[in-house]
Amino acid sequence: MSIITAILILIATAMLFAVSITVYVSIRKQDNSERIRLTAQNKMLRQENSELLEKEKKLLSQVEWHKAVFSNTEDMVFVHSLDSDMTPGSFIDVNNVACERLQYSHSELLKMRPMNIGYDESTASVLGFSTSDMVMMTDSAVQERETKISLRPIQNMMKRILDDEEVVYERKYVARDKTEFPVEVRARSIKMQGKSYVLCTAHDITNRKETQDALHESEVRFRSFFEHSPIGVAIYDANKKLGNVNVSFTRVLGIPDREQFKRFDIFNFPFIPEHVREKVRTGESVRLNIDVDFDEVREKAMFISTRTGIGHLDLMISNMGRGRNRQARGYLVQIQDNTQTNEAESALRQSEKQLRQAEKMEAIGSMAGGIAHDFNNILTPILGYTELALRMCGEDENMSKFMQEIMKASHRAKDLVNQILTFSRQKDKDGQPIRLLPIVKEVMTLMRASLPESIEIKRIIKVEHDIVLADPTQMHQVLMNLCTNAWHAMKEKDEGVLEVRVSDFVHEKGARGRITDLESGRYLQVSVCDTGMGMTEAIQERIFDPFFTTKKTGEGTGMGLSVVRNIITAVKGRIIVDSTVGEGSEFHVILPVIEDNAMDKMQINMQPLRTGNETVLLVDDDPSILEMVARMLETLGYKAVTAATGNDAFEVFKETPEKFDVVLTDQVMPGMLGNELASEIFAIRPELPIILCTGFSESVAKDNVQAVGITDFLRKPIIMRDLSDVIRNALEAKA
Repeated sequence: MSIITAILILIATAMLFAVSITVYVSIRKQDNSERIRLTAQNKMLRQENSELLEKEKKLLSQVEWHKAVFSNTEDMVFVHSLDSDMTPGSFIDVNNVACERLQYSHSELLKMRPMNIGYDESTASVLGFSTSDMVMMTDSAVQERETKISLRPIQNMMKRILDDEEVVYERKYVARDKTEFPVEVRARSIKMQGKSYVLCTAHDITNRKETQDALHESEVRFRSFFEHSPIGVAIYDANKKLGNVNVSFTRVLGIPDREQFKRFDIFNFPFIPEHVREKVRTGESVRLNIDVDFDEVREKAMFISTRTGIGHLDLMISNMGRGRNRQARGYLVQIQDNTQTNEAESALRQSEKQLRQAEKMEAIGSMAGGIAHDFNNILTPILGYTELALRMCGEDENMSKFMQEIMKASHRAKDLVNQILTFSRQKDKDGQPIRLLPIVKEVMTLMRASLPESIEIKRIIKVEHDIVLADPTQMHQVLMNLCTNAWHAMKEKDEGVLEVRVSDFVHEKGARGRITDLESGRYLQVSVCDTGMGMTEAIQERIFDPFFTTKKTGEGTGMGLSVVRNIITAVKGRIIVDSTVGEGSEFHVILPVIEDNAMDKMQINMQPLRTGNETVLLVDDDPSILEMVARMLETLGYKAVTAATGNDAFEVFKETPEKFDVVLTDQVMPGMLGNELASEIFAIRPELPIILCTGFSESVAKDNVQAVGITDFLRKPIIMRDLSDVIRNALEAKA
């Protein structure tokens, strides 16, 4: 290799190296520039990535927040799609509240539609079909048409939501357990990815509905109270212009209707004193009693009224103050008619007088009852043995006559005891339908025969119905007593007029007058009038007191009128007295009338004594009565087993309970009483007939003893017919 070649090679190498160096430098420069660019770009990308991560973090946070709100809101939230026919599609999402309230799981609700959980009552019914439709259309066509018709309301609702963007309406939702509850739904349309959806928020308005119903019920009750209140009520505004008035107010004043009432000015009513009206003008509330003369009202044309006479009215005008806005509320006016109340108070005062009279007689009544009890115990063996003696005396005329006289006297004594019991109100005389006119005529005949010719007797009878339920002997006693008293009142003058008037009338309960406590019905009034001396008011208040009399010694005991009043009261009648000093007196006896055919219903018992052969457990602490009744029972064919006390009777009964067919026991005995003995016997044999016998007892009454199981009730003194009837009735009732 030559030097030139070597040099050339060296030069070429150098040039190649230089080129390489140049290329390397150029590449390094490019690489550095690219690295710088890439570094800058990488830095920018990292910054963008950081920003994206921050945005993603914020977005995730917002999503979590929205999910928390969606799931935990107090209202139910639903999102559902819309089908092409504008009907709601399946739910896209629901919150937890909806699941809990409707009792479905989240997955179950996502398979359902709004129609599955709620309905609108106003559109629940389906339109009907004509007769031709029902004939021509198939079942499937009918069903298809019904479906279309039933969907129209909800389709229209969906269109409203799309058009208005938000619609509020009410529905009733139905939970899984079929319970229904009202909701208020706020529905609005939303668009996502070019498709329309509906977002619904449903708020449970059960409490609101209950409040509304309660408010409505309260308003109804208020209107009902206002319209039907027995107290008149009128409402006026602050300018005293009538707002409303109820019927009671117009009725109190006799005004025909509300239109006429508008012409009536209560604030300037002349019957209200001027100083009271002045108080009302200044806004005060007042209450006062006013007496209104309705005849004057019509005469002066104050207002139209159908009432007459004087009305006693309680009037209250109340200023209702101011409301929250400080505006005056107006006036409340109330009025009440006390006319009948005043009359009732008058009647009450009369009742108080009667009560005082009853209190005066209470002590003597108790005494009379005790006397009657002892007297009955004495009469029982007298009557009983007399009856037995009459049956045993045979053809001995003298003995029979003696026994009959004893029997008559005993019966008179028995009637006297009954009169004492009637007087003491411990026994009501058994009444029967009787015609009173024959008794009146008989009494008038007797009085004419016994009165002097100077006493004129008049009889005025204007009556259609004269049948009353009473005892004829007692009615005779009442009329004789009143006529005799009338004669004594005219005795000093030795002249005058005794007048007896008989009339009938119909009474309506609550009608005005002196007999407001009577029941409605027809009544007979017998008035005994005289032209004698008359009585002062003080004497009139005492004439029915026992032993009170204005007669001279030896002319009377003062028991007559007290007995008369008790007889009349016992038959649910009344006796009223009118008297003026120097002019005379009138006694009015008022008795309830019964139907005319009642006389036909009376039956007279003329049958022979009823007998038997059963065993009777007889209990009485009085030995004479015990022996006498035992003989009566044996005479009637019964076997009598006797005991002197309730304890002895129960011991005898316990030994052989099935032996006895009936028990006849006294009530008042030492130790165990008759009704207590009955209770012990019923514990062993509840079906056994038990008859309670007593003369008088405040501790027992017929209704009470029958209520505890006692079969019947027999009063002393015991008559054989009564004894035979009560035992047979008890035994036959058992059979």
